[in-house]
Amino acid sequence: MNLPLRWALFVIVGSLFFFGSGCMKSSPKRTVSPRGDQSEVIPQGVGTKQGSVTAYSKGTHRQPLYKVNWQSANIVAKSPGSFFATANVVSGLIMKAGVPVSRFIADKATVDRKNGVLKLLGKIKISQITYSNHGGAVLTCEKVTYSDSDQIIKAIGNVVLQSPTMQLTGLPSLYALPDFSEIGSPQMVARH
Repeated sequence: MNLPLRWALFVIVGSLFFFGSGCMKSSPKRTVSPRGDQSEVIPQGVGTKQGSVTAYSKGTHRQPLYKVNWQSANIVAKSPGSFFATANVVSGLIMKAGVPVSRFIADKATVDRKNGVLKLLGKIKISQITYSNHGGAVLTCEKVTYSDSDQIIKAIGNVVLQSPTMQLTGLPSLYALPDFSEIGSPQMVARH
């Protein structure tokens, strides 16, 4: 294993103990190069039981964007400073300006920190925490993508949105801000 991959694995394992908890087991992945040798070791993975991770915004005024809790996970170091995690039986929070505004549960989640993307998969439920135009909103669907860059919940597949004032069912997709203050099609949800 070359030094950058060792360092990335060390950072990930250290992050898990700092941000989360769990029993870990190394699961290195060896690949055979086109030349037939096994000199390349890409990527390195770590399996973990119950734990959590919090993603932060970039820049000088870093704020938490979301927190993911899991029952089990596999975390893979792709390169220094870049990791990809697949977590099973997940719950967590989505934040706006560092304050939790919605909570979620899902069958599975993937976290790609290099590209700043959280994906929720399976049976998903996102519930609003704070009051907004659509107070008490609950969103259910089959897939959610949440990007650090635009901070929009992109729900896909059997989308249902329920609130005290409305019920939308049978939608193929729906976009929403994390606090549900704006809900609509991709063209309707504007960033301020």
